[in-house]
Amino acid sequence: MPDLLQSLQTRDLGHLRIVAELWGIELASAEVEAARQELVNTLLQPENLAETLESLPEAARRAIAFLSQHGGRVPW
Repeated sequence: MPDLLQSLQTRDLGHLRIVAELWGIELASAEVEAARQELVNTLLQPENLAETLESLPEAARRAIAFLSQHGGRVPW
C-alpha cells in the first residue's frame, strides 16, 4: 500500500492546495515537489495526527488501533 507521499505523487499543485485547504493548511511552496513534501510533513506532525485521530468516530479509532497493533496489515 502506498504511503502518503506516494499517494500524492501524481497530483498537481492545484490538487495539493485543495487537500491542504480541506485540512486547514496553507501551503507556502509554489513548486509541486516542495508543496507535496510540505503537505506530507505538516499532515504527519504528531500533533496533527493526534487531532485527526481524536476527531474520528470511535469505530474508526478502534480500526486504526487494530491495524497499528498488527503492523498496518491484516489478512483480507
